Amino acid sequence: VKDSTKDGIRKTRLATKTAVIVSGQMASAMVALAKTLGTTLSGMVSEHPAGQRMNEQGTVTEVKKVAVAGVVATANVLETGTEALKTMLTSTCAGVSEVVEHKYGEDAGKTASEGMGIATDVVEAGLNLKKVGVRGLAKVAGKEAAKNILSDGTE
Repeated sequence: VKDSTKDGIRKTRLATKTAVIVSGQMASAMVALAKTLGTTLSGMVSEHPAGQRMNEQGTVTEVKKVAVAGVVATANVLETGTEALKTMLTSTCAGVSEVVEHKYGEDAGKTASEGMGIATDVVEAGLNLKKVGVRGLAKVAGKEAAKNILSDGTE
């Protein structure tokens, strides 16, 4: 593998790793902000007369427990799916790199590993950016509001 090719891949990988870090920090900050918005909204709903009437009814308490469990379970399933995607992609990249190394030598294997790492970074940065899109943030705020409204602040 030419040195210029390896150098280009190394520089690109450095840029994609940086993009993952920056997009991850941005996503974390925006998700925290969306959760705060959800908590604020839940407080407004709870203070509203309709929200207060809902809290006074006995059967509603049991329904709330089931709803909270459903919201939490859904969020956990989605997060687990994302982590599974990352694991699968990382494993696939490692496998491809091993095959390249076996067939073409250690230098080619290392270069392939760096190149596949770029693909992994791009996917991870994309997942981070998806979290901070309008739909992603609305989902976070809505889930947080629903959890708070349904659980009265207790989980």
